Amino acid sequence: MLIGNRWFRHLCEGGKLDPHATYARLADQYHAPKLRGPFNFEARREAGFDEAELAALTKLAGLDEGPVASTGPTAVAERPEVEL
Repeated sequence: MLIGNRWFRHLCEGGKLDPHATYARLADQYHAPKLRGPFNFEARREAGFDEAELAALTKLAGLDEGPVASTGPTAVAERPEVEL
């Protein structure tokens, strides 16, 4: 996540694009699959995701968590198809 997030932000900055709006536009344009949780928000914060991105991620996934909560490694462990 860290490398991809850095490159995405770098390219948006170079093109003077808002990363939040650009992600939403590209996801819609290319019919990105619906996001599913649970998400490891702490790892995403460490990768440079800001709170607005985490809130949007929660909303796009249809999760009703209210404010974005910090979750640890258990969020990934709950999905058996994800290798740890």
